[in-house]
This record gives sequence, C-alpha cells and structure tokens, in this order.
Amino acid sequence: MIFMPADRATAELRYDLHTNKKISDAHLSFGIVRTGKQNNTPEEVDLLPPPGAYSLLQASASCRILLGKQTLSLFLTGTNLLDTSYRDYLNRLRYYADEPGRNLVLRMKLDF
Repeated sequence: MIFMPADRATAELRYDLHTNKKISDAHLSFGIVRTGKQNNTPEEVDLLPPPGAYSLLQASASCRILLGKQTLSLFLTGTNLLDTSYRDYLNRLRYYADEPGRNLVLRMKLDF
C-alpha cells in the first residue's frame, strides 16, 4: 500500500534524580528513534523514490521547584540533537526540503 508509514522503533533510557523538599520529580532521559526505509511502495506511483532510513537522538530533562507556596515546573527537550539531515516519507514537503534540524525547547510553568 502506498503512503503508509515506514517501520519505526524507539528506545529511551530514563534516570530519576534524587530529590528533596524543594526539588521534586527530577529526571533525565535519552532516546533514539530509528526509522527504516519504506520498501513497500511501487516506484511508478510516487514522484520520487522513498527516502532512506535515519536515526534521531533525543533527550529531555524536567523538575519541579517549590518556591514558597508556588510550584515552578521546568522542562528542557531536545530532538534531532545530531542535526541529522533526513526526509520523512509521509511528509509531502519531502519532495522539496529536508525535515527541520536540531530543536531545543525550554518550557516553564508556574502554578499559582
């Protein structure tokens, strides 16, 4: 069948950090996403042959910090950390451009 996702496997390693009264729910995680080449498509149906396989490295860290009676939650996430150039088979823009490169996101949430 055409336009079906390629095989994908994800592995993640998570480490929970020691916490105390001020800092809780702290952890670090590292993972890899491996996507294979889509080999189950007829070549004459699509404009270009399917893109090759790729692997992406990702990591995240988070914690909650008690600030008086308020809680500050911090989240740091990184995807495609090795800035791998790849094209996803299901993305129609793959005919024109690579997927986005390295992405780092810092989120903060203050409960009040």
